[in-house]
Amino acid sequence: MDENKFIPLGYVSRTVGVSGVLLVKPFGGTEGLLSGRPLYLARGGRDDRAPGKSPAPDNSPDADAGPVPLSDYKLKAVPQGVWLKLKSHPTREKARELVGRQVGVWRGELPPPEEGEYYLADLMHLEARTESGRVLGTVEHLMETGASGLVLVIQDGRGGETLVPFTEECVPEVDLAGRMLTVAELPGLLD
Repeated sequence: MDENKFIPLGYVSRTVGVSGVLLVKPFGGTEGLLSGRPLYLARGGRDDRAPGKSPAPDNSPDADAGPVPLSDYKLKAVPQGVWLKLKSHPTREKARELVGRQVGVWRGELPPPEEGEYYLADLMHLEARTESGRVLGTVEHLMETGASGLVLVIQDGRGGETLVPFTEECVPEVDLAGRMLTVAELPGLLD
């Protein structure tokens, strides 16, 4: 895997209160955000958006320079995710500039995933096929739901989309090297 790949761990969902606190919604659990590893903030643009959301355009001259390290910040776990307080963004108005941006780490700073575990960023853009070989489309983004947990949003390239819970029963095989995953043909799953 590419050690220089930015791995998003969550995205800035909204401001909280008037003192510049931001709510970061994690992609999965909060452990990665609270691990003590250096965090980075994606600058803006299409690839830096939260799943299903488009950020305000970043027209700054360095908008394409890549993620920037966060410095002088505090984190606090809350039921909705993680509160992030940046000294550089002390007001709600200033903090609002960061809504929609992703927070993450560099791949090289993460331990390798355990057998059968995956970083969510590695699932993005994998081709999804059924067990019989029918191509469903490409994983475009992931959603966290209360009841089903993580759900893959697979788009077929013609405007249609399929939602598949990311469980071992529904997705029995993930082949990162081959850039594809297999979706089980369970009754009701693909109807």
